[in-house]
Amino acid sequence: MFTAYGFGPYALHTKVTNSETKKTSQIHSPIAPALFFYMNYKISDNTSIRGFDAAIFQESKFNNAGLYLGSDFGFSLDNKLYFTTLLGVQYLYFKYDDEAPEVSEPIFPQGLEFMYRHAFDIPNYIISGGIFLSTDDDIEYENVWVRWGKNYFWELNLISWGKEDFEAKTWGLSVGLPFKGFL
Repeated sequence: MFTAYGFGPYALHTKVTNSETKKTSQIHSPIAPALFFYMNYKISDNTSIRGFDAAIFQESKFNNAGLYLGSDFGFSLDNKLYFTTLLGVQYLYFKYDDEAPEVSEPIFPQGLEFMYRHAFDIPNYIISGGIFLSTDDDIEYENVWVRWGKNYFWELNLISWGKEDFEAKTWGLSVGLPFKGFL
């Protein structure tokens, strides 16, 4: 099992609408601290269990964690480029401010990921990316990312979520660092 952590400045835009008055309140934090945790446990050459946690806390609090079964299904360019399905579950926590109610529940977006090894003919460098999309008509969710690196990596990420009267959108650039390998 491989683990990594990441951090970086992210923008966090949150919105809450009062159902009765239709009044909308918004908080925009142009720079909010973001912390990330990643794990990948290889079951076989083409199957793994993957996890992540993204936490952004400023005036509003947003935490998005997921656990997925990754299965490689398509290979190209002498097996340098491959595609992976991501099937699993996420847990989402959102609190607009101290007075607002919190949202804390499982959600079920599913995703796809690509990985290109030895990107641009640079040995051992990888460019990867992917997307999670909501499977529930009542929950708007997308998580899109692109990563570049070797041991440490850079990640551009956008997470957008909305349900009933609540919305959160966060985007930014983070650096990921290897943490610990187990097993």
